[in-house]
Amino acid sequence: MKITSTLAIVSALVLGAAGFTAIPALAKASSETGVTGVLGDDFFPGQGHGKFREVMRTAMRHLLNFRHETPLSDEQKQKARAVMESHRSEIQAQIEKGRDARRSMLGLVKTSGPDDTAVREAADKIGNAARDRALLFAKVAREIRPLLTPEQLKRIETARTEIESEVDAAIAASAKQ
Repeated sequence: MKITSTLAIVSALVLGAAGFTAIPALAKASSETGVTGVLGDDFFPGQGHGKFREVMRTAMRHLLNFRHETPLSDEQKQKARAVMESHRSEIQAQIEKGRDARRSMLGLVKTSGPDDTAVREAADKIGNAARDRALLFAKVAREIRPLLTPEQLKRIETARTEIESEVDAAIAASAKQ
């Protein structure tokens, strides 16, 4: 997997603190209130059209707009690419850890139901994976931010604010179900 595009760089900056941090809260809510409507219908692909998809749509819209409206210079791309490359193995490990945690929880929920102790432990693993991923993205963002212009940073903050609002709405909607 080659992690060198502007999209990956900006997603590390925008989603690291906004979109990905919703997963622990959604996982915790699912283990407390039941899976349907939180991680079941609204989280796993192909099973409904929930708020989580809105979060991802908002994130993708911002990422694509940033890429076209505030492109990185060749020098910025080169330096950011070097930062991303230096963290490649950490990023890949985090992707695998999160994927494995989600798959484990889904399997447990299907066989045991949401009140089982093992399911709660699996939800904690999802939360831990999301925490570790957010910390890694914060580390990467700290290295990339100095490479960006004030205009680029402002656009990223605007995107982060909107994505965080979508995350808050997704969590609030799941709590009402």
